[in-house]
Amino acid sequence: MDFKAGLGISELELIAANIRDVDRRGFEINTPFKNFCFTAESEQERAEWVEAIQESIVETLSDYEVAEKIWFNEANRSCADCRAPQPEWASTNLGVVICKKCAGQHRFLGPSISKVRSLKLDSSIWSNELVEFFLEVGNKNANSFWAANLPLEEELHCGASTEQRATFIRRKYKERKYRRLLEGFEHVEQLNQALCASVVTPDVLQTMALVFTGANVMCATGDPTHSTPYLLAQRAGQKVQMEFLHQNKLSEESFLKEPAFYSGWSVWLSRVRSCKCEWQLA
Repeated sequence: MDFKAGLGISELELIAANIRDVDRRGFEINTPFKNFCFTAESEQERAEWVEAIQESIVETLSDYEVAEKIWFNEANRSCADCRAPQPEWASTNLGVVICKKCAGQHRFLGPSISKVRSLKLDSSIWSNELVEFFLEVGNKNANSFWAANLPLEEELHCGASTEQRATFIRRKYKERKYRRLLEGFEHVEQLNQALCASVVTPDVLQTMALVFTGANVMCATGDPTHSTPYLLAQRAGQKVQMEFLHQNKLSEESFLKEPAFYSGWSVWLSRVRSCKCEWQLA
């Protein structure tokens, strides 16, 4: 009890709790043990209280184990897009750890471009291989590709508006405006050949660069027994490579819709469809 302010202060256990609107300024917190009624001084104050309590309820359901593992890579302790601290979301196919605000804009891109998952709420999808992928890549390495040509004046900051955030993330991942350009590739077939060579090595960063430049994750390898890059990686025992390819097998279409440029050559990535083969999983 705060006698000077005339306020009663108590702690509420929010595990399994839910919140319900009562009227324009009132709301209830329902717990398995007791219900609590509150009235705010204004609608805005009520909205702020409700949002804060809802976040606290979500927090009680969170699993910190995955987040702690991902944050072990120091680069993952700040958002890959706006550098906000302790990001709790990730794009599992793009290989970046992101904050809540940026995650919302990633969702607008659609799952064919960015598969957004929570580090704390989606614990069931975080296999050891996926965690290892994020530890090995990390935001610093991921941005060495995605933001290699990002001008200082176009960098995103954690205080950016929703519109600024949406524009930046669209340019970075959908338009791939800031990505690192790979030299020496004149045709998509060359990218596919390089991909097949890369997936049997530990260099998942090179594999990422090839895929996000236009290599087809389901291209024909020329090996009737190991007919996809995934199966080549499996034969070589490259589990991190396998996880990356698995995360991107459904994202490929979006990266094939626009032309990419290699050393001055304009290559329509839709040509990659000609070498598609059925995705196989062992």
